[in-house]
Amino acid sequence: MKRLAILALALLMAGCATEEFVWYKPGASDTELQQAAYECERDTRMAAASFGGGWVGAGEAQAFAERCMNAKGFYATRASALYKEPPVVSGPMTGAKGEIYAPDAKVTCYFESNGAKTTFTAAICARGGGKILGPASS
Repeated sequence: MKRLAILALALLMAGCATEEFVWYKPGASDTELQQAAYECERDTRMAAASFGGGWVGAGEAQAFAERCMNAKGFYATRASALYKEPPVVSGPMTGAKGEIYAPDAKVTCYFESNGAKTTFTAAICARGGGKILGPASS
């Protein structure tokens, strides 16, 4: 029975390893993530003696580190949920007023997500989810 439980645990862990998880906090910079990860690793190492040894101790250390990151506002999220492959863009691009632009044409691009207006090629604007406002001003 004990062997069956160990085998079930090993299979469960192997299945979990196929999906990559990353730490995510909306609006956090890479620097904030690195700082939080450093602090939580440091705190976990300092508390390591209280976790015991073996698999149980390793599990308790991992849970401690996860609670630390959660306390700092970071949560483990499936990487696939955050990183979507941008659509492939080819052929002519259409502007907000129906104008047609070649993929390499310089355009003014608007991004609704953050309200930014900037100059890109029509292909980059479309691939990034922007809206072509018109030709780029010289």
